[in-house]
Amino acid sequence: MEKAGISHDRYMELVYFCKQYNEKKDKLREITLLQGMKYSGMPSGGNISSATENTALKIAELKKDVEIIENTAAEVAPAFKDSLLLNVTQGITYTYFNLPCGKNYFYECRRIFFDKLSEKV
Repeated sequence: MEKAGISHDRYMELVYFCKQYNEKKDKLREITLLQGMKYSGMPSGGNISSATENTALKIAELKKDVEIIENTAAEVAPAFKDSLLLNVTQGITYTYFNLPCGKNYFYECRRIFFDKLSEKV
C-alpha cells in the first residue's frame, strides 16, 4: 500500500474502519427502531441540542460510513462487490469465493478499494 501513497498506519486505520461495517449497520438498525420518549420528571437545562437532533446526526454519520464502504466496493468491482465487501469487512479470503477472476486480480481490486477508500474517508 505504501506504493500507492498509503502508510501502514493509514492502511490499518482503513482496515479497522471496514471491520466496523457490521457493527455500524447493527447500530443503525437499532437506532432507527421506534423508541418512546423517556421522561424522568426532572427538569433539564444547559443542553442546547435535543435528543432527536443527536439521534439524527448519529444516523446520518452511520449511514454515510456504511454507504462509503458499499459504494467503494461497487465502484471497484461491480461484478463481485459482495465478495469484496465480505473480504474487507470480515476478512473472508479469496479461496472461499467461487469468483470468475483470478486471485491476483481480486487482491489488486482490494488494493484499489483501499486506495479509493482512503480518498473518501
